[in-house]
Amino acid sequence: VDPSSSKSYTNYHKLSEVASLMRNCYISGHTVVKVKSGTYSDSAYFSNINGLSSNSTLTIDGGSSSSTKIIGSKNVMLGFEEASYITVKNLYIENNNTTTTTKVALTFTGNITDITVDSCSIKAPVNSNNYYVYDLSFANIFKGGQGVVNNVTVSNTKFSGGYMGVYFPGDY
Repeated sequence: VDPSSSKSYTNYHKLSEVASLMRNCYISGHTVVKVKSGTYSDSAYFSNINGLSSNSTLTIDGGSSSSTKIIGSKNVMLGFEEASYITVKNLYIENNNTTTTTKVALTFTGNITDITVDSCSIKAPVNSNNYYVYDLSFANIFKGGQGVVNNVTVSNTKFSGGYMGVYFPGDY
């Protein structure tokens, strides 16, 4: 993702364009989406990516969380649904939405497995009484609580703001 270069089949200007493409493609092999340093204001929601497996993974790499930033005011800034074998690393992700009830910087929903979040800085608006303001959410709320979550690793990642830094509900 590099908005300063021409669009092509190997370069896009927004992560949302990559997410849209992946809804219509099949991943075969390890795939790395490199995000060029800069500040991006669009949100991206990846869902039902075909072909992901232990031999066919998706990595979204910003290079450095101090210079590659996704900042905006949508309900979710970066989201993945029914996704497995995904790594998100070296990104600063901030949701500064103050107008809607749901404010999540990074979320994974539905059936998810083998997820890694590494060397990121994740921020949501400061809110003392809203249960839907999270920095990082592993939630099955969009699937009626029916999803399965396995093998999640979060390392070297800073959380700030939000009602909760990490929301990871279990059976109750």
